[in-house]
Amino acid sequence: MRRQPAACKRAASILFLTLLVTLSLAQPVTVTPVGEWPGFQRGSAQAVTVAGGYAYVAAGGVYIFDTSQLSNLAPVGIYATPDARDVVVVGQHAYVADWETGLQIVDVSNPAYPRRVGECSINGRARRLVVRDNYAYVASAPIWDGQSNQGGGLQVIDVSDPTQPRVVGEHTYFNSPCVWCVGCAYDVAVKGNYAFLAEEESQLIRGEPRGTLAAFDISDPTFPWLVTSFDTSSSRAGSVTISGNHAYVGNYNSESGLLILDISNPTAPTQVGGYATFDTVRDVAVVGTHAYLAKYPDQSGDGVGVEVLDVSDPANPVRLGGIGNVWPNFFGRVLAVAEDRLHVAAYSGYWIFDLANPAQPQLAAEYDTAGGGKEVIVSGDIAFLIEGRVGLHTFDISNPSQPVRVGGFRTTGSPGAVAVHQGRAFLTEYGSVVKNAESRVRLQVLDVANPAQPSRLGGCDLGIDGGWGARLAVLGGYAYVASGAQGLHVTDVNDPANPVLVGQYSSDWSVLNVAASQTHVYLIGHREDPSTGQQRRLEVLDVSVPTNPHRIGTYDLPGYAYHLSVLGQQVYSTSGPDGFQVIDVSDPTAPQRIGGVKLKVGQEP
Repeated sequence: MRRQPAACKRAASILFLTLLVTLSLAQPVTVTPVGEWPGFQRGSAQAVTVAGGYAYVAAGGVYIFDTSQLSNLAPVGIYATPDARDVVVVGQHAYVADWETGLQIVDVSNPAYPRRVGECSINGRARRLVVRDNYAYVASAPIWDGQSNQGGGLQVIDVSDPTQPRVVGEHTYFNSPCVWCVGCAYDVAVKGNYAFLAEEESQLIRGEPRGTLAAFDISDPTFPWLVTSFDTSSSRAGSVTISGNHAYVGNYNSESGLLILDISNPTAPTQVGGYATFDTVRDVAVVGTHAYLAKYPDQSGDGVGVEVLDVSDPANPVRLGGIGNVWPNFFGRVLAVAEDRLHVAAYSGYWIFDLANPAQPQLAAEYDTAGGGKEVIVSGDIAFLIEGRVGLHTFDISNPSQPVRVGGFRTTGSPGAVAVHQGRAFLTEYGSVVKNAESRVRLQVLDVANPAQPSRLGGCDLGIDGGWGARLAVLGGYAYVASGAQGLHVTDVNDPANPVLVGQYSSDWSVLNVAASQTHVYLIGHREDPSTGQQRRLEVLDVSVPTNPHRIGTYDLPGYAYHLSVLGQQVYSTSGPDGFQVIDVSDPTAPQRIGGVKLKVGQEP
């Protein structure tokens, strides 16, 4: 696996920046970040564990939730890490598998103020872990260093002194010059003197990647000894959970789905049962006679994210029920069960279900961790941020070095873009929470006069097929929405409670983005040319009569232009590797390039 460039990680982790940029072709521009929120890379929930009345969710950083407060689920504490993948809590410490930084140990005696007390790098990327008897057993993935895969496998870390953790034993895969030719560990479980590793075994061993459950003798933790490896008949064994004398193994891309193995003799596991899911099982939690499977949708398109099985007879598991269609992309990743509640770390966030009826879990609370800042605009001392699938966040930036979230508005679909005009925010959103519903773009109008409590005033369906960003601009009581191949849609928002679609501009070019100024709207158009490939151009529309927008000028843009902004009589547009372009539109019928900057590919700032 290749490492992501550091610049990409920074771009993904910083959700909000306040920038003051003076554009000049003669002088270099220096941009200095002065604040960020939330201070770490957010992402889909990767893991969850429950201890002492608190739930700890690994999602970029570590979120800490008071599980007694389900009516208003929100983190009581957050610990920032570069890329948390798993978290285990023992006593007053949380042990975090933090991908490339290895193991981090955090004091959570005060959940509202977690603090790091120790850290340990490992030979690989930390993915999952178990902590037992002063040792942390870490399942790790290899690192591609540009020439070969390095490390990965099982790492044993002495954590008897949380401030000085140290690797004391390991079993790593051999190095290989082939990107895909080395094994990879996905999960680990411990029983007695044995550690069980769910893994994808090397192509060099079997000719193709195969899922295996490897058993290690850890009676001497400094020398984990491989005693057996069980073929799971899949492309990858992604998870392992132990209950009694049985190991429950979740498989990837396999009809087998769940395998149930008898490990009463750990050196010779035998299969006693299984359950066919026909697709990927990411994790298994077993409580009493019930097993809960976190899974991706099966090949039929079933949206079930968690399945519930009766495993009172391990040789004959029986499906009792499932959870699905709760939210788009509700794909279960990791599960935990505590106090008759099922906690799910899912692609779309953190979910809690009531298990009063174990066969039919009922949603009790949820919190979206997905993150991903799409767009931010500033109006006075307030910044408006479109984030992930959540909706709109509002921030007080009166002190730019310490942005403070003050409010928000959750959309029913995926938010696309935002514009703010005269105390109102205009949002585009697409998709639906209803399974298999047609994905459509909608316009929402919010009252943001009080940024702490945005409230919906009205909205309308724009009649546009969804699935993309739906950029927009607002000018003189009208919202202009870039509609891709469907052109530009014009909506009258003078009555915010009843916005009405009143006009449309059709073009043989797909409309990617839009900006507005005075009586003109500026578009970036895109088309595929059979001889020259992708083409982009700037289009200038006269909207003096908003119901009849018409083109009055164009300018062909180099590269892959997408973003644009208008300042006075200049339009500024990004152009991919061609940097940015400055277009003079003082004569809107004849736009002319007056300058720009071309960057070298990969040029460091």
